[in-house]
Amino acid sequence: MLSAATVVLLAAAVARAAEVDTNGYIVYCPCMGRIGNQMEQHVGAFHFASVLGRTMVLPPVVAHEPTSTIAKMTAFEDVFQLAAIQKHFKSITMAEFQRDIMPRIWPKEERKVFCWTPRKSSTSSDDGEEFSCRAKDGNPFGPFWDHVGVDEFDQSVFYGQTTGGFNVGSLKEKEKWMSNYPPSSHPVLAFVGAPASFPSQQKHWHYQKHFRYSTRITSKAKAFIENRLERPFVGIHLRNDVDWSRVCEHVDPSRNLFASAQCLGEPPLDVSLSKEICAPGEKTILDQLVDVVGRSGAKSVFVSSDRDHMIPEINEALSAYDVKAFKLDDNDAFVSLAILELADEFIGNCVSTFSSVVSRSRSFKWNKPKTSHFWGMTKALDEILAKYPVFEPVPGFTKVRCTLTGHELPKRVEDLRKYCDTKKFITAFEVYTIRKENPDVFEDLDEKSIVGCKITKTVLAADPADMRRHIEGKKFKKKLEWRKKRGQPDGD
Repeated sequence: MLSAATVVLLAAAVARAAEVDTNGYIVYCPCMGRIGNQMEQHVGAFHFASVLGRTMVLPPVVAHEPTSTIAKMTAFEDVFQLAAIQKHFKSITMAEFQRDIMPRIWPKEERKVFCWTPRKSSTSSDDGEEFSCRAKDGNPFGPFWDHVGVDEFDQSVFYGQTTGGFNVGSLKEKEKWMSNYPPSSHPVLAFVGAPASFPSQQKHWHYQKHFRYSTRITSKAKAFIENRLERPFVGIHLRNDVDWSRVCEHVDPSRNLFASAQCLGEPPLDVSLSKEICAPGEKTILDQLVDVVGRSGAKSVFVSSDRDHMIPEINEALSAYDVKAFKLDDNDAFVSLAILELADEFIGNCVSTFSSVVSRSRSFKWNKPKTSHFWGMTKALDEILAKYPVFEPVPGFTKVRCTLTGHELPKRVEDLRKYCDTKKFITAFEVYTIRKENPDVFEDLDEKSIVGCKITKTVLAADPADMRRHIEGKKFKKKLEWRKKRGQPDGD
């Protein structure tokens, strides 16, 4: 006879096996690069799954180890806390999907794979080869689907023809996916790559707050901080491997590159992307670090890098402050990310997706966002102040004041850019621009919300649309012409 405990366990197993999401599932390979790139894909892909109401099958973390030609798969739940993810997203572990769901709703003969357009073989040059997604062609694609338990796919589906693609921001785009690929006939949407844009869109960045590192990772990070670092400490990320230098040779000043929207904003750019921002030199790094350490009163520095941590150079530059730099012995990427997001100050690479994981975490994981700085932004600061010549220094030289609104803020590109994107500033600056273009037309009145027209003696709202409508109107133009004929100055 079965024991009571065994019966309970069997009942739980049966109940779990029966819990199939009738809205369907999403599986995708986060196969674009290392952890920074994978996180860029995750924030968009989780949004995609949420909009469609499908359950996300949590993908493994794909690691490219130099000693192996085959990518290593680490279970999602070994890196991130399941509870934090499942509190906000319908999701299931890959192991649960393989054990409880795949055998029931995704048989071998009905496995379709989705890709934007057909992929050419990485090993064949035959122009006559069959059009397909070639989902298992190459590393890490092959190892990933082997890990999922898929030997081959029955059919390729090219979703690039779907209006909007994976952008499901509108009801119409969502309905396209629902009608073209309903869960009844497509219980699993399996994607060769993430159904999300790269780099991630700013409107999805807040999803980063749900990706909380596992107890194993956070324990290691906190232990390193407690045993090796003295607070307050500055965390820095140096992206300086050989491959990165080649990337930065071809920056376009007018366009974003990889994750540069995190410090330059969305196009049109307020600040030009430069090689020095992408691959800062030693002088830029040391000068900026000394400045942040001096202003923050930091007692130590943590360095994360993919190649050169510059420990001797940093220690020499900070010798006057009696501040030392430290790095992890094993250079664990996730522990580094956890330490950097806990730092009192952070300086990262504007273009790097690894840095963007940190800056998003610092912006959204806490009630009070933590500041992030970026290398090479001194020239960028001058550019933004030149574009918006309405800021004046505040005594102490660490803040500026907007002469239009009276608002004070730190003299940093990140803070200035965010403020210049607010509705209040945009409106005030447009009014300022109109008045500058028409210096003898408008005058201040007692209330800041209104202005007076010296030509027509009219009072109108200090609103860009109203002001432009007024100076383009027949009454204004007729009065202005009459004044000119009489030889009167515009504003008399």
